[in-house]
Formats: sequence, structure tokens, C-alpha cells
Amino acid sequence: MFHIEFLINNDERRLDYKDAAAYVATQQLEVPDVEDYYKLTKVVIDGKEHPQWVGKTTGELFNYYLVR
Repeated sequence: MFHIEFLINNDERRLDYKDAAAYVATQQLEVPDVEDYYKLTKVVIDGKEHPQWVGKTTGELFNYYLVR
């Protein structure tokens, strides 16, 4: 399981995905799940915070996984 927590106007939201590839796929749709400028508060993989993630936005997370 892969999930992200992010802020929209200081309101925390959460989206769940099967894995990081599913997140990237939904971000590539004509209407993505989240805008690329939303501030991330947490990235979780299999119940643990992402150990290598140091970015700040959903767009940076998309770019991180796009090149992996």
C-alpha cells in the first residue's frame, strides 16, 4: 500500500494507491488526482514513512517516481 497525505488550504487530505506506479499513472491522466503544487505532509509505503523522500510537493513526488 502506498499513500500520500497533503494539504489543500491547510486542510489535510489523504489518497491511497496500490503502489507508487499507480500514483504515477493517475497523475498522468488528463485530470490527475492531485495538483502538482499541493504540499505533501507524509508519504507512506507499506505502513512506514518513505525513508528517502525529502521533497515538498506532489509534483516533486511524481517526478521522483517517474525517473525510477
